Amino acid sequence: MNPFSRRALAIIFGVGLTTFVLGLVLTAFSAEIFDLTSFHADSFSYSLVGHRAFAELLGESGLVVVTRRNKRVLQARERFPLLVLEPPPPGVLPLLHTDRSAEEEREEEDLLQLLLDRAADAGVPVLLALPKWIPTPDFRHPGWISSRRLRELDELERVIRVALGSGSSASVLRPGALRHVQAHALGVQTPELDLGEEAQLFSRSAGLEPLVWCEQGVLIGRARKGLILISDPTLFNNQGLGRGDHAELMMALLVDLLSAEGVVIDETLHGYERDNSLLAQAMRFPLAVVTIHAVLAALLAAWWLASRFGKPLPPPPELPPGKRLLLDNTAELLHSAGDHADTLRRYLKVTMISLARRFSVPEGTSERELVPRLQSLSRARGVEIDLKQIESRASSPTLKPQEALRLARKIHSWRNMLTDTR
Repeated sequence: MNPFSRRALAIIFGVGLTTFVLGLVLTAFSAEIFDLTSFHADSFSYSLVGHRAFAELLGESGLVVVTRRNKRVLQARERFPLLVLEPPPPGVLPLLHTDRSAEEEREEEDLLQLLLDRAADAGVPVLLALPKWIPTPDFRHPGWISSRRLRELDELERVIRVALGSGSSASVLRPGALRHVQAHALGVQTPELDLGEEAQLFSRSAGLEPLVWCEQGVLIGRARKGLILISDPTLFNNQGLGRGDHAELMMALLVDLLSAEGVVIDETLHGYERDNSLLAQAMRFPLAVVTIHAVLAALLAAWWLASRFGKPLPPPPELPPGKRLLLDNTAELLHSAGDHADTLRRYLKVTMISLARRFSVPEGTSERELVPRLQSLSRARGVEIDLKQIESRASSPTLKPQEALRLARKIHSWRNMLTDTR
């Protein structure tokens, strides 16, 4: 099939347009179609320790929720606080990264410090929640966990030292179950909490300005302007968000205290880094479908241009001498006419008239009288041919093209034999 025929171009254009539109649709709705599945303590996870319900609650409350996955872009600003929820402790790699080199491990330790420094320099408020659990996945149910265990307290204190400085003496307590705390700074009177039997608190000696506290310690405290610490992630994870007044407390913290219009949830510390540059996105599915179309279109255009402006075609051969070309063209035209029976009858009639003139048959002789005269002339010259049978077959409605061609050759031979030409 000619690649530049109308049919080929229509097929190529139809398939190309369909897949191009599909690539654009997949790109526009990739977040909904190709959603990440996780069991870790992050905003992609529906497990007990995940934060997906919290992110959805913020979105349903009218806040703009942005997931940060590019280390080079902070995205947060004054009314878009940065949420650093359960970052891995320094020296502990994200659960997604198990094959890091020693140099990459050292860089991972500095990520939290670099992120907090950038936010402080930009004057961006930060909400930092300590990690709490180490989950074990349920391999029979993707996105679920089969068990979990508490992190060591020294891991949590390393996170605090990064946030408050190496000279900080803050520590983490697990005094047991908590029920009622004070939250006057957030405008919530004696909220009811349900943090389980493993509640986490900052020590009163941490030097934090208490925002939510009880006699045993501080649950939410302000370290300095722009930095607020949360000791226990059960306040907002999937398991604890629906308990007690947890959701009301978190919304009061963000909306009433920080006047947030949206939030930026950092996921780079959890290992979900992604390059958002145009080139990187163009090479990543589903936008790669559009890129492939552009490359194929360029190749097709180059092929088309090469066929139009390449080496010129050789000139057609010269016309051969003699009557061969004329006969071939005449035969081709007769074949294209389509009515082989009518063409055969006309050829027979013209041949008979030509022979009648050649042998001085009187003018005006009818075709019915002409046939027996030429038949007698043929026998007199020793040419055995049944002209009546040829005329009868030429008039037959069942005449096939192959038989018409055979009869035409026979008529041609008959004429040559009568005129002694070859």
